[in-house]
Amino acid sequence: NRVRTLAPYSKIQHIDVQQSVLERFYSLSRLVLYTAGTRGADVILPGIPIEYAEQLRDSLKDITAQESL
Repeated sequence: NRVRTLAPYSKIQHIDVQQSVLERFYSLSRLVLYTAGTRGADVILPGIPIEYAEQLRDSLKDITAQESL
């Protein structure tokens, strides 16, 4: 199955980079976006290299901070 989810910047409340033991072994991670709302409140991007996930988290944090002004 393929699911395409769109989460507006204004709805993003919290961003995490998570790693399981196996993901850590391969230097991979999951970027998790927590959004406002009840249905599908989490957006999970799996299999991202840890360095890229952290850069993406920081970029999204900056964008969402600007959106809230």
